[in-house]
Parts: sequence; C-alpha cells; structure tokens
Amino acid sequence: MNKQFGALRGSAILIVVVHHSIDLGILGPQDLGYPPFEGWGSFVLAVLSFLGVFAVPTFLFISGCFAAYATRGDPPQLSWKAVWASLRRLLVPYILWSSVFYIVVWLQRDESYTLAEYAKNLLVGYPFHFVPILALNYLLSPFLARALRRRPYLLVGAIAAYQGFLLIVRDPGIVGFSFPNWVNYLVPPVFGNPLAEWGVYFPLGLAYGLHAERMQSWLFQYRKLFLLATVASFLVVIPPLRSVLNWPWMAYVCPVLFLLYAPSIKRNAIPLVRQLEVVGRKSYGLYLVHLIALDLVFLLLQSLVPDLLGWQAILQPLLFLLALGIPLLLMSGLASRPTRSIYRFLFG
Repeated sequence: MNKQFGALRGSAILIVVVHHSIDLGILGPQDLGYPPFEGWGSFVLAVLSFLGVFAVPTFLFISGCFAAYATRGDPPQLSWKAVWASLRRLLVPYILWSSVFYIVVWLQRDESYTLAEYAKNLLVGYPFHFVPILALNYLLSPFLARALRRRPYLLVGAIAAYQGFLLIVRDPGIVGFSFPNWVNYLVPPVFGNPLAEWGVYFPLGLAYGLHAERMQSWLFQYRKLFLLATVASFLVVIPPLRSVLNWPWMAYVCPVLFLLYAPSIKRNAIPLVRQLEVVGRKSYGLYLVHLIALDLVFLLLQSLVPDLLGWQAILQPLLFLLALGIPLLLMSGLASRPTRSIYRFLFG
C-alpha cells in the first residue's frame, strides 16, 4: 500500500477530533446560555471545522485500498473469510462503544430509546455515522472487486452519479433543481443517507488499489492540478465564499479531488509523519472513544469550572487535547501483552 496512507489516516482522525471538539466547544456553551463566539476566532474555528469534509472520505478510500490488496487471483477475488474477519473487527467494537455512548447520554441528559429504536440507531450509525456504510462496502467488496477490475472508471462514475442522485433527492435544490416525488422509490432504506454522503469513496479506493500501477502515472502527472482544484473547492465551501456562491455540492466534490491528489503525496514530505502513523494505527479506536471522552470532559468542566466554558481560547485546545489523549492513554494501557486480546475486542 502507498506508504503515505498511514499518516493520512492519522491526519484524518485528528481532523475528526478537531471537528467534534469545535462543535461541542461552540454549541455546548451556547445551549447553556453563554453568548455566541464571534470575530476572527470564530472564523478560524469554522475553517478548522470544515476540514472535516476530508476525514470520512479519506478513511473510506484507504479502507478500499486495503480491501484491494487483500484480493487474490485473476480476476481478483476477495475471500469471504477475509470479509467476515473485517466485519468482525469493525462491528464488535462498534456495538460495544455505541452501547457505552447510549448509557452516557442516558445518564447525562436522560436520552433514551426503545429497543427497536436502539437497533435502528445502530443500523443508521448513531453516533458513529460512517461505520454502517463501511460495513456495507465490506459486504459488497467481493462483487465490487470483480467489476472494478474490468471497468473501473465506468463503475466509479456510475456510483458517483448515483450518489449525486441521492444527494438531490435528500436535499432538493442542492444543484438548482429537484426530482419528482416518485424517485424516492429508488432510494435504498437505511443506507440512503450514508450513500448520499459517502457512496463513492470506498469504491474509488478499491479501484485505485486494483489499478495502482496504471493510475499512478496520470495521477502524478496531474497532481498540481488536483491540488489547486482541492484548495479552490475548499475555499468555496467555507465562509465567506460559501454564502456568496452558494455551491453546497462542492463539499462532495472537494474530497474526491483531494483523494485524486493523495497518491502523489510523498511520505517524507508529511510533517510529523511517524507520529501521524502511530495515531493512524489507532484511528478506529480513537474514532469510537473520543466522542464519549468529549461528553464526559464537557460535563466535568460544566460541573467543576463552569466559567471556563466562556473562554474559547482555553476551552477549545483543552477539549481537543483531552478528547485525543484519553482514548490514546486507554489504548496504550490495554495494548500490552496480558490485555492484548481485550484490546482487539475493544478497538478492532
């Protein structure tokens, strides 16, 4: 696999933690009656938060690449044994930490559901949104691998077009027009919204993994164009251009452009590459635990030092560092040999 992908995965999970820390740090105090955070600091936090558009697509793309390297034969085949192993590593920690999250929000804000509603939450990915779509992609990967080996560009283009269709159905007018109501029958149950958000990224990674040698040459040739297009499209989705141009669909184009640029990034050109690779190896555990850590930290701050909630310059870095540090300390403590089996059960 491309050597830079480990560091990119680490960068992606850091962006996720930043995004959720900023959201809670801004919205949490407002819900408690603190005045809205405004000025240049608010703009900087908004830009940092919008980096989140790259995070899940990067995870899914790299997961698709991993699936490609597990294929065997010609045409490539992904064994069901490998698929079930991937699903087990994905879903067991997901169900466990989702259950912990439901207990925390029940104790914290009396948020509870029926058994059927809890089952639905797990299916749609509350609170860990991208896990069900990744599980679906794992299930489909043996079939996708065969099809992508023969017609990679056609199939990825078709999946991207279907994602665009689902976006328009979900958000009428996102590109200036809407479909008639009868097209709702073409939206799959449960997975309609995740596919609208992230449908193309795993297949794109799988296609790249299967055809890396052929694709790398032209991706490298146009790397500067993809980089410039990524920066330009990101500027369109953040203030102030977002309100001027009103192109919300660019938030879904921007990650694709970045992922077309990503294979040309040199590993040694990434700052703090070794540290990011360490974080990247723990990315799934970080993803599952950091939301719970954030909620508990915010509750403690609200109870013990409520005045701190009005100081964003202190609150934001504190939330980020604790949301990152608590899961890393927990995983490091369980990664030793005596508790290694527990580690795999908890964090995949």
